[in-house]
Amino acid sequence: MPALRAVHPAWGGRKLAAGLVRKGAAPSPSIITAILRRHGVTLGVFGGGAKPCVRFEGAQPNDLWQIDLKGHVSMREGRLHPQTVLDDRSRFALVTAACADQTTETVKARLISAFRRYGLPVRITCVRAL
Repeated sequence: MPALRAVHPAWGGRKLAAGLVRKGAAPSPSIITAILRRHGVTLGVFGGGAKPCVRFEGAQPNDLWQIDLKGHVSMREGRLHPQTVLDDRSRFALVTAACADQTTETVKARLISAFRRYGLPVRITCVRAL
């Protein structure tokens, strides 16, 4: 176990147990965690070195909008491309649209409509999945 932990210092009891099972033998994850603690190993919130999730929400409504282009849904007559815009603080859905595509023009039109209706946000976040 010490050699595996040295290679993967962020791993806690569960991942170490899984790694040891692949090598042929392992105590339970809770036993491994207890051994690590007994030897003064600091464990993160998920049993390894992981840090807790930090939210990036805005302090006020309209501080941060999140845009999500959900990919396509196959339909009989083509594809549907869902688009959402969410106010991060209030969790209010500013835009829920069934679009024919995800082109710049389509997304831009939905955003302009939302800006006119709700005002401009301080910032916008959008993660593009590849």
